[in-house]
Amino acid sequence: MLVGRALKAKGVHTADVQAYLKRVKDYPGVTGLITFDETGDASVEWGVGVYRNGKLVPIPENE
Repeated sequence: MLVGRALKAKGVHTADVQAYLKRVKDYPGVTGLITFDETGDASVEWGVGVYRNGKLVPIPENE
């Protein structure tokens, strides 16, 4: 969602999208409030998972 908003607001140039995201503060995302620091890192951790036997299981990075 945030990248889509950045692209819509600033276009497809990487530097413009990065500048947009660095200004994001306390965006209410599904993982909690998201803020980007001066290096562009998000304040929340995330991962990719799959539901197995009714439970969300993280997918290891090497898969």
